[in-house]
Amino acid sequence: MNAGVSGQTIAQIAARKEFLAAAVECDMIVIDGGTNDIDALTATEIQDAREAIAEYYLGLGIPVVLLPILARSTAQWPGGDVKRQKAAWINQRSRDFCKGREACWLYDWNQPWADLTGSYVVPKAGYSNDGLHKAPPGGVAVGEDFANFLADILPPAQPRVWAQDDQYSAANNPFGNLLSNPFCLGTGGTLTGGATGTVANNMRIELVSGDGAVVGSKEARADGRGEYQVITVTPGTTDTTARFRTATADMATTFPVGTWLQASCEVEISAHAYIRGVTLTLWNVTAGLTVSDMSPDVYPAPDPAVRWPNRTYKGLLETPAIRVSTANPTFRWRLDIVLGNTGEGASGDLVVKVGAVEFRPVEDPRALVGYTAG
Repeated sequence: MNAGVSGQTIAQIAARKEFLAAAVECDMIVIDGGTNDIDALTATEIQDAREAIAEYYLGLGIPVVLLPILARSTAQWPGGDVKRQKAAWINQRSRDFCKGREACWLYDWNQPWADLTGSYVVPKAGYSNDGLHKAPPGGVAVGEDFANFLADILPPAQPRVWAQDDQYSAANNPFGNLLSNPFCLGTGGTLTGGATGTVANNMRIELVSGDGAVVGSKEARADGRGEYQVITVTPGTTDTTARFRTATADMATTFPVGTWLQASCEVEISAHAYIRGVTLTLWNVTAGLTVSDMSPDVYPAPDPAVRWPNRTYKGLLETPAIRVSTANPTFRWRLDIVLGNTGEGASGDLVVKVGAVEFRPVEDPRALVGYTAG
């Protein structure tokens, strides 16, 4: 749950601390504050405020992760500028503060983010487009490093899809899976648009656009949780889009207004330098509303510094929950894979393995922030 508000000062963050403690079921608080105060406040004022917020939550028994001030380019903070000196002082004070307190950790997000080889601490090449905000490589580096940091503190996440027969039933399993083949078993699915190969039962693979090749195949999962639907995309002269979805695009439902629904799937993605996106989308066709996870690359395609890093990926794609606004809506569940073209240098196959597919009702997520109707 991200309770951060872009652009806020440390005083504005502090003003929300009672609300968050009272209204949000916080398992942990991650504090990123002070960077917007570097010009207006002294380093001592900023750090005292950061520590006061941390002490407040620690006093309530809530674990705290304190983030240092994130490094900036010299275009943002000139070399030798007082802002750099203040940030360095705050960061060292933060380390000392966390050392002396139980259930309080410093997570140094500058380690995966910053180039430490020069005179000044700046973002690594390609990690930021403006010296301040994260481009895809910077976001991947910090996000993955933070996940690894949390893995040493928190219990491992449990799978969302745990059984083939966890099927939706309005009477007996109202939070069950609406997808009939969650573990992607069998080879009875369909192919369209020029895609070839084999597809899991009740699912479909499409070549949506482009002149590359899209081939489906099946693979048993090593963890015993059914099978992977494997989708191999070969680049063509134009960007190629492959789609994995339910065999029938439109899924009619009988949910009343106010129901919340969510989609997910597990993926393994091979390394490729020209990935535009691997995007899971849940589309309420009736309301004309979509939610997605891992939106496609929106940066200039020819620039390698703003594409996905050329490496493998493995994890869960999970859309935000979507609320039914008109009774009995029609939905579409789909995973889109977009690969760049040979004209810009793309070569070699992209292989995406998909498993544990899911579309189900979920609890009202607004309860996490203390929302009540009225």
